[in-house]
Order: sequence, then C-alpha cells, then structure tokens
Amino acid sequence: MRHLLACLAILALSQPLSGQGVYTYPQWNPDANYSGFIEASDLLSMLTVFSEPWGFNDTASCSYDGTEFESFFGSVIGGDIVIDSLSVQFILSDVTSPYYLPGCPDAVIDSVQTYFGFTLQPYYIDSESFWYRGDGFNFSVCFDHDFGWYKFSIGFDNSGMLSVYSDDGLYGVNSPRAYPYADSYLYLPFPESFSFDSTGIHFLPIGSNDWESNGYSSFSSCGWPVSNTSWADYISHWNMIPFWHYAE
Repeated sequence: MRHLLACLAILALSQPLSGQGVYTYPQWNPDANYSGFIEASDLLSMLTVFSEPWGFNDTASCSYDGTEFESFFGSVIGGDIVIDSLSVQFILSDVTSPYYLPGCPDAVIDSVQTYFGFTLQPYYIDSESFWYRGDGFNFSVCFDHDFGWYKFSIGFDNSGMLSVYSDDGLYGVNSPRAYPYADSYLYLPFPESFSFDSTGIHFLPIGSNDWESNGYSSFSSCGWPVSNTSWADYISHWNMIPFWHYAE
C-alpha cells in the first residue's frame, strides 16, 4: 500500500497543476471606457453588439444576384456546381489577304468555313480555375480572388488539322487560343451578350483580334496573354452545352 501511494504521488507531480499554463486573454475588453473599473456604462457598450457573432467570421455573403451566366460560372468556381462534361460545336471561318490573278485587274479573296464538334472532359480544376479539354480543343475559366477578374479562354492544343489550308494563306497560326472578348480579363458585370439559358452558354462573337498564339502553358495558372495574332476571322454558330450537377 505504501508503494502504491508513492507511485500515485509521483504521477501527480508529473502532471501540470490545475489552473496553471498559458493564460488566454479575453478578446473583448470589458472596460469599454478605459476607466479601470467594470461599470454599468461598460455593460451598455456591450449591448451594442449583443447577439452579433464573435471571432473569425467565415460566413461572408454577397447581395449581388447577377445574370444566369454570372451565377452559373460563379457557382462552378465556388464549387457548388460540378460540370461533368461540355458539348461544343461551332464553325470557324477565315479569309485570305487580297491577291491578283494573271489577266484580272480585280483583287481576289478566298474564304473557308470549317465545322467542329467536341465533347470536353474535366482536365484541371482548383479553387481559381477549371480547364476542360477533348480531341485537341480546350475551354477554361480563371478567377482572381484578389482583384475579382475572370478570364474565359477557348482554343486548340494543336491546329494541325487545319494545316492543309496554310499554304493558301488560311488559318495561319498553329496552337491558337481565343478570348471571347476584346480584353483577356473581365470584371462583373459581364457583357449583356454573355448568357446562359436552355440552349447553352453564349459569348460575344470572336473575331481575329481575339486570338493568341503562344500555346497553352499558362492555362492552369490563369496567365496573361502575350500578343494577338490573326488566325481565324470569326467563330459562328457557337453552341456550348454543359452537363452538370450540384456538388454534394
């Protein structure tokens, strides 16, 4: 019995004493008027914040409703909506520079239209961007949390499928990327022509000044464009349909 009591005493000494340790100072200063005493006036000051949350507030919200387009892509970036796949169809058109034929005083311009259809699958997704790709085609959306800008990009990993036209002065740049707007990044509110409805996702027409030819290395990091290069004159008959579900 004597040995048992001795062991219990040693064990008690090895544990921290009750009431000792690091003292946590209160986050709220009860002495609101700094008088050095806790008085009735101090309690009245506390009532001004009665029932308010205390500590770190992670329930930030926004009263901006926005359009269906903005709400949809905001929910995708925020992780509330998951896009399982994207169906994309469009027609590319391009024209040559004017040239002359022997014996003809009038300039001649050739043109071409090419139809494309793709099914895109998730390739890269994080808290600021998502990138879908398939059969050499890409679609990505980036968002910057610090400054609030978005960037929508579409393009080809490799436009070798169109190289047969290059000798005729058409589709002259390989591996192009396009931005569905004159600038590469956008702030809310988006242009009115950006819409999302039962027929799919719609952008502004994409012209030759919206194409960039520096490849795709910066997709996942929301990189900035380098320089625009004329590649295709126009995208028409654009149709992009997302297949999606709400995140669990």
